[in-house]
Amino acid sequence: MGQSRLTPAGERIIEPMIELARCSKLDRIIVAGATSAALMFALHRRGYVRVATTANCGLPAGQYDVALVDWRERSIKALDTTLDWLVDF
Repeated sequence: MGQSRLTPAGERIIEPMIELARCSKLDRIIVAGATSAALMFALHRRGYVRVATTANCGLPAGQYDVALVDWRERSIKALDTTLDWLVDF
């Protein structure tokens, strides 16, 4: 199975996401959105090793420090639902 790749636009957006969230390489990060796997691998390549996607994160127990959400081309209502769900992580 091949590794997911971000588009050039996706690669450009990851650095501002990290800066805006003030992520440290020690933070536990959960990534949500259509490109969550690609974002997780991009973060791993940058040295952020404590990253999971919503598909492999386990049960919510307040275990993450930061949530990064890629929500391009999605509805605000769907984003609201996802953010409500992510709060417990």
